[in-house]
Amino acid sequence: MRKTADLKIRIEPDLVEDFREACAAEHKKMASVLRDLIRNFVKRHRESMQKDLFGEQGRQEATLTNAYHHDTESPNR
Repeated sequence: MRKTADLKIRIEPDLVEDFREACAAEHKKMASVLRDLIRNFVKRHRESMQKDLFGEQGRQEATLTNAYHHDTESPNR
């Protein structure tokens, strides 16, 4: 399996130039900024999918379980 893949997208020329200038102003490579944007988007998507999968009840149960484990590990008990 390859370590990288190419992604070809079509963007308005003015937007590309504005993006190039913004990246240059922050001393960042365009490809690096795009990779970070894609990683953050995928991370947010995965997190929202987990919330949908487990729902409110799952989050409440996890909170209760974490609180229980925290209390049982307390040196005062």
